[in-house]
Amino acid sequence: MLSSATLVFLGTDEAAAAPDYSYIVSKNTSGKTVVKSAYGYTAYSSSTSNKAIQWAIDHSASGKTVLINAGTYALMSGLTMKRGVTLSGVGDNTVLRNGEIDVFTSNVVIQSLRMEGTCHILIASKRAAISNIVVQDVSATTGVTPEVFSVKAATYKVSYVKFIRDTVTNSAANGFTINGEGPVSDILFDSCKAISNGLTNRPNDWVVGFALDGSNSLMQNVKMVNCEASYSWESGFFLSPSISKTGVVLQDCVANYNGQKPNAQEGYGYLLDSSVSMIDSTGVGNKGGLTNLQPAPQPVEKKESTMTITVPSSSINTGSSMVASGVLSSESSSGSVLISGATVRLSVKLPDGTNVNPVEGSTAVTDLSGRFTMSYAPATAGTVTFAATFDGDGSYDGTSASVSFTAVAPAPQKTASSVTLTLASSNVETGSSLHADGVLKGSSPIPDATVSLAVTLPDGNTANPEKGATAVTDAYGRFSMDYVPSTAGTYKFTATFGGNEQYIGSSTSASFNVVAPTPTPTTTYDYIVSNNVVKGPTGSTAYTGSSFTAALNWACTQTGRVVYVPAGSYSLSDNINFASGVTLMGDGAMSTVFTFTTKSMKYADYSDASFHVKDVDGVTLKQFGITGQGCVRLSSTSGTHGGHVVQDVTVWDTNYMVVNAFGTWVSRGTGASVNDIKFIRCVAYNVGGNGFAIMGNFPWSTGTAGTQHNIYFEDCKALYCGYTNDIWDWTVGFDLVEQCHIDKVTLVRCEASYNWESGFHLEYGPTVTDCVFQDCVANYNGQSYSDPRGAVWGAGYLTFGYQDVTKTRCTGIGNAGGTFYSADRYPVEQKTVSGYGYTYSVSGTTVKNTGGTTVYTGSSFTTALQWACSQANAVVRIPGGTYSVTGQITLASGVCLYGGIDLNEWFSSPGSPTILNFPGTSADEGFAIHNVDNVRMNLLRINNGNVEITADGGDTVSNIKLRGLIVNEASSLHPAAIYSYCASGSTIDGLDIGACEAKAAHTDGFRFAGAGSSTNAWLKNLKLTCCNALSCGQTSPRYGDSVGFRLGEGVNIQTVTVVGCDAEYSYCSGFYFSTGSQISGSLTDCEAQYNGQKGDTANGAGYQLNGYPVTMTNCVGTGNIGPLVRA
Repeated sequence: MLSSATLVFLGTDEAAAAPDYSYIVSKNTSGKTVVKSAYGYTAYSSSTSNKAIQWAIDHSASGKTVLINAGTYALMSGLTMKRGVTLSGVGDNTVLRNGEIDVFTSNVVIQSLRMEGTCHILIASKRAAISNIVVQDVSATTGVTPEVFSVKAATYKVSYVKFIRDTVTNSAANGFTINGEGPVSDILFDSCKAISNGLTNRPNDWVVGFALDGSNSLMQNVKMVNCEASYSWESGFFLSPSISKTGVVLQDCVANYNGQKPNAQEGYGYLLDSSVSMIDSTGVGNKGGLTNLQPAPQPVEKKESTMTITVPSSSINTGSSMVASGVLSSESSSGSVLISGATVRLSVKLPDGTNVNPVEGSTAVTDLSGRFTMSYAPATAGTVTFAATFDGDGSYDGTSASVSFTAVAPAPQKTASSVTLTLASSNVETGSSLHADGVLKGSSPIPDATVSLAVTLPDGNTANPEKGATAVTDAYGRFSMDYVPSTAGTYKFTATFGGNEQYIGSSTSASFNVVAPTPTPTTTYDYIVSNNVVKGPTGSTAYTGSSFTAALNWACTQTGRVVYVPAGSYSLSDNINFASGVTLMGDGAMSTVFTFTTKSMKYADYSDASFHVKDVDGVTLKQFGITGQGCVRLSSTSGTHGGHVVQDVTVWDTNYMVVNAFGTWVSRGTGASVNDIKFIRCVAYNVGGNGFAIMGNFPWSTGTAGTQHNIYFEDCKALYCGYTNDIWDWTVGFDLVEQCHIDKVTLVRCEASYNWESGFHLEYGPTVTDCVFQDCVANYNGQSYSDPRGAVWGAGYLTFGYQDVTKTRCTGIGNAGGTFYSADRYPVEQKTVSGYGYTYSVSGTTVKNTGGTTVYTGSSFTTALQWACSQANAVVRIPGGTYSVTGQITLASGVCLYGGIDLNEWFSSPGSPTILNFPGTSADEGFAIHNVDNVRMNLLRINNGNVEITADGGDTVSNIKLRGLIVNEASSLHPAAIYSYCASGSTIDGLDIGACEAKAAHTDGFRFAGAGSSTNAWLKNLKLTCCNALSCGQTSPRYGDSVGFRLGEGVNIQTVTVVGCDAEYSYCSGFYFSTGSQISGSLTDCEAQYNGQKGDTANGAGYQLNGYPVTMTNCVGTGNIGPLVRA
């Protein structure tokens, strides 16, 4: 036999990295199986566990984990794993009963759970070759099933499968099996156990611990390390001699007392042939001998043995450990003989009849005094039985003993609880509803608890609140109560929690005063508008318009008038303008409702802005609702205007054309300002744009931006802004400064929750003075986490480091980017629209200047684009669309090339990209920046080509900036999707790459190279910000070691700064620092996930630093084939 073997396997345990949960599966109190997102939202529920778990698997993204919480889940049918998904329990507390788990695809992890009944795992190559599968920390005690853990190779190959710390005990099937007709290679069994299988029941008469069986064409590189097969019905390890095997190794394995079948025909510890390497593997007591290659032991006359087990007490509390002492001995003519060194099988029978192992495991070995111990801490009350069996050995017959004790549930130690009630107001009028929010807490919020509610009336009697005498707390311990008082006096809300098994009961009360309402004055007005007629207070007709829109617009442009629109639904087909001093009022936000049916704005000046209060003073809007494509806009284009009040107005369900539901706007460069604006009890709900915004027209950086003073918000809410329809990916609740300066902005008791990005947002750049938040709430913002690119900010309060911002008693929970975030981690706005003007625009075969005059006509789009890009210092725009390009486009010094469409076009066709398709048949396809300075490229999608920045001839290339480039499937003819190269004696200084992505490249994603570090080639001040390298080198790679980011290949790098970058599914390492150069720099907030798809652990690290002094801060990763960091 061989004495050693060489195998290549996957990297360290997949579970070692912190899990990234997509869904969490649990049982609720009614027995349903519930699937929740990682943020706590219920995504799916079913009374059938396998449907719920399968839904979570099917909807999980690759690289994510489905977590199954503690509980027993009955599977009515099988589960089928999805590629790239991890299925994880919480150890033996997660029990899957019956059914099966099928793995028919690659890159799957199953871990930390228990199987019972007929549940088993089948890994099979039914449709294609599969690989990279891990099963670890799974235990099983099953009934009759073909096998518990099995690998079946059909026509297709199965490779790179790991079983780690998996155990099968007291089961009616083979423990671990490899069989089938196809090839199998690189299978690892590490620290796995198959104990006492086939003893009480079995599918056939040949049950073994481990089986390599079937008619495989070839079985290569199968390794069993630290594994045990004992007390099997037939042999322990069955490695069929009829199978062609190479590189099969048994190392440090144990096989004891196999052949428990009364007339075992084999009963070996190891049944194998000479092709198997057996290294330091042992066994005793096997009926057929240690191996079939050694002669069977001769029977000897044995002595009787006896065993006793005792426990120190007949009962114990659940959760406490009971320790039993056992003695194994034999009687002889000279007295009792203590049997030492004997293996004793141990088991614990629980109150429900199931058998488990004690803490010591499935076996114990007697000491020199023949003694052994076993211990267990029962979790449930009832009778527990310790059982021990000695199967005999060459000198003694077997014997067994048992002892029982009672597990008693201890009196629960309860935790104190507290109830808080917060009244919406301490005073209310009769006939009005008073609302209170409550929270029930112990050491943490108490969910699903029943709280008793009561209202004490002024006369001392009690009544139920509006929704009944009880409430059930939500996942955060919250509940609410409402009541409409009918008489004046002092009332009291009382909330009482009676306690439960875990918490002591508690109660609280909150009192409020009820007064008779002030008589509502008769609505007074100058004009009432209904249909297309404007009437005065006496009923006389003041104006008749062609439509309701025309009538309302006329009324609102009469200076100083009060305009009343009674309850009803009204359609508006155009904007409504206002004169100074006008008041527009309705009968309430849900009573008087305006539905706008036209586009609500033009970005440049908001001139078509629904209710547009422009360049006037002292306007009041109150008590009505807006939906459709409508909004409220208060603006100044010249001079100082303001003094407006917007009160009790709600905007809801608007589409993506609405930039802001409520907005103030000031023009730049005209001395304009907006002053003294109040928003009182206004609500923006499910709107397409921001809820509230204080804005101007760009650019603020010119120093001519307008200023807004004294903007006041009280009891305003921005909820679900951008959640259904979003005008851009940056939609927030309150955008408090954008392209203007602000002075004294105050928010009192305002709320921003469930918004697409941040709740309260201060854009970086302008001047901000005296911004105050008081008693505000921001919950669950950053809903864009569900977007494939995730939430970029998503904070509750994003203040970007402004110093003159005060927050008093402000709170928030569940925000994707944290509650309070003041730094600027993402200085590059990946998804923004370009704000450039342009010198030339290229479309078709023509180049036009800014005035629309054709200045060049080429023979193709390629020649037209090359002409424009050859003009030094030109700003070249390629409008949104798809273009075919051949060859390599060379950029002149100072050129700014950008794609996308300008802002006015963008709002009528949002998000239209510029896509440039190259043939992918030559190395010279893409864009070349060679020996020139001050070049910028922005917002382009490049297919099959690449971008190259090169310096040679001793030149220094400086100030190159790339923003928002997506390079798809760069061909294997290119060195990288984005590539820089320094020749001998040359330097590239200030290369700044932000928000760029290399996707599915047949080469490196980003590569920074040179002629050799010894040739004085230098790359200085390199910046990479928010860049992604995804699936680079996986298909037909140019290099056998293709990576996501390769830094320092033959070039010295002086100060590289990498922030917020991501390398995923690279062929080899994610971030790779090449050897032999001088490199200094830092990595901050980066991610490296599932790199090393080649399967080579030596070249599959997340971060391969190769000894360079590169500092790493907040860098994470998971699923890499090699280690996360190889220093």
